Amino acid sequence: MTLFLRRRHLLLSAAATAMSSVGVSALAGQAKPPLAADRIVLPPVRRAIRSPSGGFELVITSDDHWKTKLAIGELTDLSAPGRLRVWRMNLPQTQGPRRALVTDQGSTVMFDSWLNVASPHAIVVVSAEGRQLAVHGFDAIVALLGVSRRTVAQHGRLGLWLSSEPVVSGDGLTVLLAAGDRHLRLWLADGSLTLAD
Repeated sequence: MTLFLRRRHLLLSAAATAMSSVGVSALAGQAKPPLAADRIVLPPVRRAIRSPSGGFELVITSDDHWKTKLAIGELTDLSAPGRLRVWRMNLPQTQGPRRALVTDQGSTVMFDSWLNVASPHAIVVVSAEGRQLAVHGFDAIVALLGVSRRTVAQHGRLGLWLSSEPVVSGDGLTVLLAAGDRHLRLWLADGSLTLAD
């Protein structure tokens, strides 16, 4: 390497070191922004989910703008005169469910907690009358599927385990769930969960 090229290399190396220690934004007269920390994105203060026919509406709210992690669910019969409130309850999921569905018969199924973690409330089934019929945790779902947690996670597209949107049967009696390259059937009458394949 010639003396000229060696000097040029040393000068460029020194300049690069100085730039990285001072920071490009400081050279431009701006304060260096702090490093971005992990943030938890809060759910909306109010979410509404309607049944396919529009007869029922589930509203998930926070009374304190998520200062606590308590979510409140309220199911309303929109077809009744005066919009009849069917039930109202504190929901078991942290900051409410990540997803939910309401059938035309008024059954409600909630999936996962808002935080994307292996939830003990991966599936919560509430009857049209407001009775909590069943709760299925992530670990119980994995055990029922008979596959590894890794397989379930690899196929998960909607959170940790759901591979696709849940599908309510035509008669409104069951919900088909895809997970871990398999299918589960959720029975809405009692909240039981079975393999469908």
